[in-house]
Amino acid sequence: VARRDGAAAAITAFPVGLPPNVNLQQVAIGGGNGGEFEIRIPANAPTGAYSLCLAAAQQGLTYARNPTSATRAKERADAFAAVVTDTQGKAQAAKQAAQEAATKLNAANGAADEAAKTAARDAKAAADMADQQAQKRLADAQAEKRRLDQVAEQARQQSNPKPVNVVHPSNTITLRIAEHPLKLGGIPASIAGTQGMPLSIPFTVERLYGFAGEVTGKSGTPPGTAGIPQGNGKVTPDQTAGMIAVPLAPNATPGEHELPLTFSLNFNGQALTVTAGVRVTVAAAPPAPK
Repeated sequence: VARRDGAAAAITAFPVGLPPNVNLQQVAIGGGNGGEFEIRIPANAPTGAYSLCLAAAQQGLTYARNPTSATRAKERADAFAAVVTDTQGKAQAAKQAAQEAATKLNAANGAADEAAKTAARDAKAAADMADQQAQKRLADAQAEKRRLDQVAEQARQQSNPKPVNVVHPSNTITLRIAEHPLKLGGIPASIAGTQGMPLSIPFTVERLYGFAGEVTGKSGTPPGTAGIPQGNGKVTPDQTAGMIAVPLAPNATPGEHELPLTFSLNFNGQALTVTAGVRVTVAAAPPAPK
């Protein structure tokens, strides 16, 4: 498990896509960074290739939603503060200019010069208009600053780390199920024997998937025959080849017969069998010398 950005919450994984008849309990990874699990394949699991994964559920993962957006919103609000400060300075200057124009108009009204009075009134009107416009721009700038501050605060609250529950899929695992951990070989397609003589059927084994145990073999009796009893043989763990010995009786039914073969083994506590067959031709024993 590769954990990032403080993802320290415990993880519980659940298998997805298991083959039929295969069961696997949840995998407790906890707060660690790895682990292992074991899949036991029962004898009734269908053979074939399967793709599966683990769905890793993590509760209480600390997650911050779009923190970059919150940072940018705060930067925009802070930058606009300079605009408010500049607009505020201009509004103050406009108000001071309007006050000075009012003072000059009062002084002009006390004099007899009508032209001076008219000029003072015009100057006062212009200063008042400029003051009104400056105050409106200041009010607009302050309103915009409040809006930007509100947006920044909302973004900050939304980006605050919160505990969330998430599910992470693992990489895909390909599981191939074989019928048995054994590859038989060396069995001839046909073999000949004679009444009253022992018949030996050779075979070889190739052990697969970690199997290292003993393999026993036996032959069956073809239906409708006599004198062809069960034969037995085995290969020990240190062997790869063996023989099934079939003691043909003197009255063994002559002719061609399909002889069934069964090989047994125990793999991980499960008893498994592998079947095969061989065609046996039983010849009549030569007549006894007179």
